[in-house]
Amino acid sequence: MSNNDKTTSIKPYTKPAGGMDSLRRSWQALREEGIVGAGARAMLRTNQNDGFDCPGCAWPDRNPNSTFEFCENGVKAVAAEATESE
Repeated sequence: MSNNDKTTSIKPYTKPAGGMDSLRRSWQALREEGIVGAGARAMLRTNQNDGFDCPGCAWPDRNPNSTFEFCENGVKAVAAEATESE
């Protein structure tokens, strides 16, 4: 859109936030860092009572009924932090 164009177009987004695209990209981030297995295990400990706080966000207090307490950016942050090359 050019600076001279005064119209704005906002379209409804009907896909779920954090759906399959986020899952696919999260897996890709772990794969690119070469830590698919270890990264998946680490993510299950993210923001859990016996785990660690996510380095990528400020997730609210743990929901005792939830196993997954992280977002796509959290997976990317953990993947980057967990590799020796970083």
